[in-house]
Amino acid sequence: MATPPRVPPPCPDSPMPSPFSGVPPWPPRARAEPSSMAALASLLSRPIGLKVPGGVGGGDLAAETTAMFDRSAITRITLRKYTPDLPLWDACAICDDGGELIWCEGGCLRSFHPIKICGLDSMCTSLGLTEEHWQTLHANKQEKYICKNCENKQHQCFACGLLGSSDLISGSEVFKCKEKNCGHFYHPKCVAELLYPDSKGLAIYFEEHVASGLEFHCLMHRCSLCKEAENRDDTDMQLAVCRRCPTAYHRKCLPSDISFIEDNDEGTQQRAWDNILPDQILIYCMKHEIDKDLGTPKRDHIVFPDDRPLSEPPQSSQPAEMGSDRVKGIDSFASKHLFPHPQPGSCGWIDD
Repeated sequence: MATPPRVPPPCPDSPMPSPFSGVPPWPPRARAEPSSMAALASLLSRPIGLKVPGGVGGGDLAAETTAMFDRSAITRITLRKYTPDLPLWDACAICDDGGELIWCEGGCLRSFHPIKICGLDSMCTSLGLTEEHWQTLHANKQEKYICKNCENKQHQCFACGLLGSSDLISGSEVFKCKEKNCGHFYHPKCVAELLYPDSKGLAIYFEEHVASGLEFHCLMHRCSLCKEAENRDDTDMQLAVCRRCPTAYHRKCLPSDISFIEDNDEGTQQRAWDNILPDQILIYCMKHEIDKDLGTPKRDHIVFPDDRPLSEPPQSSQPAEMGSDRVKGIDSFASKHLFPHPQPGSCGWIDD
């Protein structure tokens, strides 16, 4: 007879629900269902080549660039992505700004500026597609764009930044968060250390289960301060999510040094933006230095397979070790002095 798996006892004193049990379902999003004609009219009225209001970096593209795009084709790409079940991400994964974007339909849920002129205002390097490829995507309504990471099933761990195989058939090294609106992947070791920073034993046990296929919710769906889940119907409980690491805060829990405004007199840099992500706030947490010229952290956070900068060392499929200058799991939390309660997983993991 097969031996049943060992189940650690529950710990009644821990304030954090277990990643095994999953984050409680979010309330239905308060998004009105527009008629097809109303949706089409709204999309057609959106100026081509302009940024999303409040976009990171500010400013608009020159008016003359708008004539370079076929409005009907861009509308087609937008409409194809607009569904009640998937978010309409209006921020480029490279520069975090809005404008004319192309959506990867391979599962990573990312948007990109396809060619450089689309990200001209934000100095985005873009995907670097050729004009011919971009026009082909416009003309062929059946053709879908799949990014290099999804095409090759090689995704970056959102904790350490290293590439790993996400191919479940040949053997995954990184695994995707189970939340349907999350496109982040993690090494089992990295996500285990994130969820259980104070218990090496539980982290190892959790790592083994993730490596064997256990589904999990990552830290982007709970507040790093109060440890409570998100409620998008309550403005104060909407999450502010960092674009560079697994750190999130409720609006009401957002640290004061993550500001929505820039104040040169006070030396305050803008690190938070509304109206870019649907029902969430885009932030750069305090672990990331803002480049004064870009208005964002350095844009070296995305690595495509066989496409790394020459100055970068070879990518490893293994998570970074302690002592590396890469982002480590434990570094993805705010400082411990900000936490009035024990960190998640500090006392067991079943019903904790």
